[in-house]
Amino acid sequence: MDEQAISARREKNFDISGVGCLIQGLGLLAPIVISVFLGFIGGAIGVILLVVMFFIGSAKSTKWICGNCKNPIDSKEVTVCATCGAHLE
Repeated sequence: MDEQAISARREKNFDISGVGCLIQGLGLLAPIVISVFLGFIGGAIGVILLVVMFFIGSAKSTKWICGNCKNPIDSKEVTVCATCGAHLE
């Protein structure tokens, strides 16, 4: 008997705690802390760090999950879910 192949989509899931959140939090503090030590120029440098750390933290907090079973998958390049065996589109 032939089994039909299950297909599912990869879904993005954002982790609201962890390394990504920590990096974003440190980015929020950067303009304040650096301006205390370096004044106005330090504040400008801190704002640049804020933007950079925000995007880095956002990239770190993005995780991929299987659309069928909602279990995490390693990366966007994975084509078959290890848990349910669905073919990921």
